[in-house]
Amino acid sequence: MRQDSNLDKLGKRVKEIRLSKGLTQLEIADKFGSSESTISRLEKGQYNPSYLWLIKLCTAMDIEMKELL
Repeated sequence: MRQDSNLDKLGKRVKEIRLSKGLTQLEIADKFGSSESTISRLEKGQYNPSYLWLIKLCTAMDIEMKELL
């Protein structure tokens, strides 16, 4: 499977969870010191986050990593 495809899937999952929780990209970004544009790039499959970054994202969205992946 291509890496781009995996990033697309991750981005779609992040957006799905974010919307289900009624959060904006800015709200999530503010919770862990990221930028709204980075969250946007992630949701579009244009950002390859590190494992530690994903842990922070999960904490900001109040989910466990297994829910994201």
